[in-house]
Amino acid sequence: MSENITMRMLLKEQSIPYDYDFRQIEKKDINMLANLALESYRASPQYRNETLQDYRNQIGSILSGALGPWLESASLVVEEAGTASSATIVFHHKEANVPVLAFWMTHPDFWKQGYGYCLLKHSINELLRKGFQELHVNVSPENTVAYQLLELLGFEKLEE
Repeated sequence: MSENITMRMLLKEQSIPYDYDFRQIEKKDINMLANLALESYRASPQYRNETLQDYRNQIGSILSGALGPWLESASLVVEEAGTASSATIVFHHKEANVPVLAFWMTHPDFWKQGYGYCLLKHSINELLRKGFQELHVNVSPENTVAYQLLELLGFEKLEE
C-alpha cells in the first residue's frame, strides 16, 4: 500500500460538458456525506478500513474549520432520491495558505457517469471566482481512476 501523494492544479476556468443539479453542502449534511464517503472509498483502493464514525469525525472537523476555513461555496453535493451521489469538500489550509480538496467522492452506483468530474469543475470555477489560484489534493496513486482524472483536469504531482 503506497503513501498518498499531493497533487496541485493551477486553476483555470473549466467548461462543464454536462451538468447535474447540485447545491452547496451544509453542516447538517455530515451524516449523509459520511455515508457517501464510506460507500465510495470502501469500493476504492484508497480505503484504509475507516468506519462511518471515522468519516463523520473527519467531515465534521473540516466543516467546523479545524484545519482552516471551510470553503462552503466550493463544497458541493449532488443528490439523487434524497441520497448523496457525489460531493466535493474544500477547505483553505491555514498553514499552506492554499485550498485543499479534502473529499472528492462519488457513490459506486454513479461511477463513470461524470458526476465527480463535473462537480469538481464547478468547485474549481468557484475557487477562481473567490480569487484562488491553485488547488491541492492528496490521492493514492493506487486509485488509478481518481489519479488519471485529476491529471486529465490538469493536476500535477507536487514535488516536495
